[in-house]
Amino acid sequence: MIRNYSTKRQHSNRLNQGFTIVELLVVIAIIGILSSIAIVSYTGLSTKATDATLISDLRNAATQISMYETINGFKPTSLDENKCPSTPVADTTLCLKVSKDNVIAYAVYGQYYTISISDASHNEGYYINSENGVIMKGFIVY
Repeated sequence: MIRNYSTKRQHSNRLNQGFTIVELLVVIAIIGILSSIAIVSYTGLSTKATDATLISDLRNAATQISMYETINGFKPTSLDENKCPSTPVADTTLCLKVSKDNVIAYAVYGQYYTISISDASHNEGYYINSENGVIMKGFIVY
């Protein structure tokens, strides 16, 4: 009878000891590996999202300029502080709208115009020229 009692007591103490250091290190290593995979995936997704936002804003801006040119018969030569065509005919209905933290620029060179856009940190940028209408990755210096 005493022997059975002592065996139960030893078994009970072992259950209360908790995890070994090796078990804890294995769990920490697995968590580290999974979190590094998640961080890399998140970085790739945020870069793709930024690019998609820039390209979408650039296409919308080119559409607004084309609409202005269709309505008035000529392209705007400048934009006001709200990014609305201001000369030769002011039009507040065709303003270039961009997403938060995106910066847009518009310039006219002879019969063609160029619209460029970048994120606020200027890490990513795209531009479009009316001569060929192709969106290109990079920066235009005005």
